[in-house]
Parts: sequence; structure tokens; C-alpha cells
Amino acid sequence: FDKWATGGVAQATTAAAFSGRFNPGFSNKVDAAMLNAFAKVYGFEFFGTYEAANGRSKNESAVRHVSQYAAEGIYRFGSSENLFLGLRYNAVKADLTTTNKVDINRFCVAGGWFVSKNVLMKMEIVNQQYKNFLNTDYRYNGKFNGFVMEAIVGF
Repeated sequence: FDKWATGGVAQATTAAAFSGRFNPGFSNKVDAAMLNAFAKVYGFEFFGTYEAANGRSKNESAVRHVSQYAAEGIYRFGSSENLFLGLRYNAVKADLTTTNKVDINRFCVAGGWFVSKNVLMKMEIVNQQYKNFLNTDYRYNGKFNGFVMEAIVGF
């Protein structure tokens, strides 16, 4: 996990708790900003976010940059707006300690049903790609194209 968290190389089969999550490995001299926007008109919702950070690990002298943006559009319908259809796009661009710039892109088409106020059933068709990772990195040419079904209980 330590190698992966600092932007190095790790195996996907190791017991890394966060191996599915991208982490630029900043631990020192971090500056970050985040902007969020939300709008709802009738059953249409839009959510957007932009995040940017500069930082480095304790063993680095140069500052690196990472940014992320996401846009999501949802249409809620049904007598209590308990059903929805939506689209989401998410992109990450980052400088790693290996000096290469990487990109992660994710596009989803989703549909869901709020069974109750706290229970959601959701289905997504996902296309996710990892680009420009070194061929020694387990994310090299990584991608996920498939179907995801989730049940969520929130409190």
C-alpha cells in the first residue's frame, strides 16, 4: 500500500485497502480548492464539481498538480420523484512521482429507484479508462466497461 499511496507501483492483488481509489500521494505542502454547483428545475437536477490540488510527498522537492471535474445530470420522475435516470462524466488528470501525467475518465448511464427515503436501488452502465500509466503500473491500460447494480441503505 505504501508504494501505491505515494504514486509508485503496487499489485492489484495485494491487500491494499484503497487500491480502487486514485491517490496522488500528497503528504506535504498541499494546497487545494474545490467548487461545487447544484441546480434543480422541476425534475431535472445538475451537479458539477471541480477540484484542484498542488502538493508533494515528504521525499519530493518538486510540487505536482492534480485536478478532477465531474458533471452529472439527473431527471427524477414518479409521483414522489422516487425514480430517476441520469448521466455522469468524471475526469482526473494528475502528475505522478514517476513524472508521467495520467488521466482517468469515467462515463455512466444510470437509473434508480428510491424504495424508501433511506433505501436506493441503482443500476449503471459504466465505461472507465486509465490512460498514460507506466507499463509497470497495475493500472496500465486499465479499463472497466460493464454493468453495476447497487443497493444502498443510508441513515
